[in-house]
Amino acid sequence: MTDFGYIAAEFEDKEIVVLQKLVKKICKQDDFYYSNVVDYIKGDVTKNLHLTIFYGLIDNKIDKVKLNRYIRGIKLKTFKLGKCILVPGYKDLYQSLRIEVLDKDKNLQMISDSFKKFNYEKSVQLEFRPHLTLAYVKPDFKLGSSYVFPKEIKIKEIKYFEK
Repeated sequence: MTDFGYIAAEFEDKEIVVLQKLVKKICKQDDFYYSNVVDYIKGDVTKNLHLTIFYGLIDNKIDKVKLNRYIRGIKLKTFKLGKCILVPGYKDLYQSLRIEVLDKDKNLQMISDSFKKFNYEKSVQLEFRPHLTLAYVKPDFKLGSSYVFPKEIKIKEIKYFEK
């Protein structure tokens, strides 16, 4: 299997701590799902909280200097947050607990699409749905009716990650 590079927004620790506390309110330890096959599907994943902006860059075919210069030109400071949702996972083995990232003006979608000017693999492109994955939970897990959390999150940095 080929690994691909990706662009992601990272957050300050103090921003992450708030969402870690939220997960502890929402989930009990035995609600979490851990995959034996996929290394990133490991229960509470807030310690690695990020928002993937674009996935599928072909590491050995891109000019990393040009790419990093382009990334530095992106002027995003915060993301507006929506509601907590559950999204079914592969073959309904699990669900991902997420917070929607709102993109009403489609600016984030345009930024994601702009990375298509670099070498990327079309076959791994999924529909861009901005979100923060908080945890992977068992398929029978149910969300309560409402949770209190900030309505925006500050971005620490947008970076390119090689696989």
